[in-house]
Amino acid sequence: MKKEDITGLFVWLLILGGGAAYFFFAIRPQANNSFVFQETNWVVYVLFFIAAVVVGVIINAIIFEVAHVLGAKAGRYNIVSTNILGFTFYKEDGKRKFHFSHFDGLTGETKILPKEHAKKEPNPTAFLLFGSLFFGVEIILVIFVYLFITTSQDERSIAFDMAYFILTIGITGAAILFYNIVPFRLDSLTDGYRLRLVGSRKNRQAFNQLLFTEVTGQISKEQEEKIFKGEKESNFSTDMNLNKAYLLLSEEKFPEAEKILNDIVNDKKSARKIVTTAENQLIYINLLTKSLEEARLFCEERVSMSKKRDISSDQSMGAIRTYVLISGLIDKSNSECVRALEWSKKSFKRVPDQRKPLERVLFNRALQKVIDAHPNWEDLKTYIL
Repeated sequence: MKKEDITGLFVWLLILGGGAAYFFFAIRPQANNSFVFQETNWVVYVLFFIAAVVVGVIINAIIFEVAHVLGAKAGRYNIVSTNILGFTFYKEDGKRKFHFSHFDGLTGETKILPKEHAKKEPNPTAFLLFGSLFFGVEIILVIFVYLFITTSQDERSIAFDMAYFILTIGITGAAILFYNIVPFRLDSLTDGYRLRLVGSRKNRQAFNQLLFTEVTGQISKEQEEKIFKGEKESNFSTDMNLNKAYLLLSEEKFPEAEKILNDIVNDKKSARKIVTTAENQLIYINLLTKSLEEARLFCEERVSMSKKRDISSDQSMGAIRTYVLISGLIDKSNSECVRALEWSKKSFKRVPDQRKPLERVLFNRALQKVIDAHPNWEDLKTYIL
């Protein structure tokens, strides 16, 4: 178990413990005077506050991402996409569109890109801080409304229950804020963790370069040599090296890419998600470059059934192309291969336009390998990007 897993477990225990304490010391005693409880029963009373939590998650997810958007604009960034609980909003050909997609965060994710030719260097501080500032405004409003209602209304009225409903929305926001401001890497990149890392100008430059590379699939020449030296030059070097490996793969520099990926996997400080992605790309390299017999032996030794299941359920382009190779070359399953290829159409649409050329090269190379191995699988040719 990695350090981030232990930290994440501890954070969730604190959040769940705080939620339980709030229920037993605030919500449960209120039942004695509650209009909802007196008119119904415990089940309805509990469902009433579960609904408050759900509303709180939705409202706070919206608030946090709106704050991220405004913070990004203040910090001189362009908005690539905004994801709120799986609903992704983005611009394509000048038109606003949306689709459903996964996200790296607790309730959403806003992807940004440093503005070109900005008068001042883009600074992510506002982008990472505005969520907390907006919550400060929210909690002031919640407390004001709660106190106003509880001091002016009868304890047995529905209005009194609504005061606790609103307070629960604020408490839910506090839980989301706590998760987001923890200055450690959890199962997703939190604002607090990234804010701690971008304290120096060097790390802000590396952070901006990482954003640029993740969205465009490119690395500027002036940054390339500086970012990828052997020693750790910034707190984002592992993320940058993973993107460097992707570029090397597209250039068919497989030994260099494999070395970088192995370093990431063997580094105990690497985050679990990054390690998983690196492992998937190592499988991709070996299945793409080795003979069928060597690829089969590699999978027998290095790819467990649980790993294969994880890859098959991952809808990212990196995992899909790896699973196409596994299902096509090793399992020789046309149906599983087609299932993965069907997902590729949706996944590719979600790739930022600037990065699509890179992903297209990597995907088509894997698919062509399977097509060459099974010339009679004519249906596969229709999935070439």
